[in-house]
Amino acid sequence: MNEQEIREMLQEAICCADEEDAITEDMMPERMCSFEEAGVLTRDTGLVLTLPDGSEFQVTIQQSRDARS
Repeated sequence: MNEQEIREMLQEAICCADEEDAITEDMMPERMCSFEEAGVLTRDTGLVLTLPDGSEFQVTIQQSRDARS
């Protein structure tokens, strides 16, 4: 897997979260986009999450180790 695939997996997990996952409505992002889509000036891969109260979080995804053969 690469960083883009991990980002897509996290986006899907957040989008599919529901009450059984103990995530309340006020915790669900009102907006979620990639760093690139948000115009974040970085070469890192990541997500920008904007919550209903207007607070914003950035999640950076960096590979820390290569898979071993």
